[in-house]
Amino acid sequence: MVTANLEAGRIDYGLIGAAVSFYAARGYAYVEVPWFVTAPAFDVTCPPGVRTFDTYAGRLVASGEQSFLQMLADGKLPPGRYMCVTPCFRDEPQYDDLRKMYFLKVELIDTAQLNHEALLADALAFFSQYVPCRAEDMGDSTKDIVTVNGCVELGSYGTRNHALTGAWSYGTGCAEPRLSAAIKREVKS
Repeated sequence: MVTANLEAGRIDYGLIGAAVSFYAARGYAYVEVPWFVTAPAFDVTCPPGVRTFDTYAGRLVASGEQSFLQMLADGKLPPGRYMCVTPCFRDEPQYDDLRKMYFLKVELIDTAQLNHEALLADALAFFSQYVPCRAEDMGDSTKDIVTVNGCVELGSYGTRNHALTGAWSYGTGCAEPRLSAAIKREVKS
């Protein structure tokens, strides 16, 4: 049902704004990015079998990472450390307070130093202001930030390389209302 976001949790735009300010202070340049991308840019990070949200203008992004990839493919993103804010449209097997059909996310990318550990450290510093959290090795050269009890994944961090765009490091700066849900869960614990 399309009203999945109304059932549990609301986007805290204050947290999104706080994330943008936090990462700007750490040297990430804010970039306006496309919310519609081509299939090749989308498919770089799309798991197999996932339904897409196609429109006459292109595919709605599932992550700002895809927006950055579109800009890289178009030659519109010079090497550097960037952040963006986009809606994310996801085909999930179920929707609840953590999994939404659509949500808002600050996405981080590094196309210069390719250091996802630095993105991870910055994100840990941001999330730690709100909830106790830790980095968890996912066993495939990526890491997630999870709440200390491991119940809520707050973001994923890694480095990728693709013929369409070259190499980049990526990570979640803040996803809402996921962070709000994690804060509520921690208060109840």
